[in-house]
Amino acid sequence: MAHRRETIELQKYASQQQTDKQAYERMVDKLVAEENAKQWEQREKQWDREDQARINLLKNVYQNREQHIELKKKQKEDQEWMKQYERQNMETEVERQNRAYEE
Repeated sequence: MAHRRETIELQKYASQQQTDKQAYERMVDKLVAEENAKQWEQREKQWDREDQARINLLKNVYQNREQHIELKKKQKEDQEWMKQYERQNMETEVERQNRAYEE
């Protein structure tokens, strides 16, 4: 009878050990899944930051390019205005000298 009781106790112990092992494995699996989810979320946040940085960089490049184009356009307009101004001054001076010569 003692042997039977011992066998039953050993079976209960083995069963409890198996149950504990399964519970431990489930806990480990859960922790691993949570850590994987956390790392994935961190990667996605990093990708979002990188995407936003690229967008901001492109916006900056386009704004700088637009400013550069506007500056070149303004410089060209200024040069054209100066050319017209100098031409007008020369024509006025030529007319003045022609009148002075005719007198």
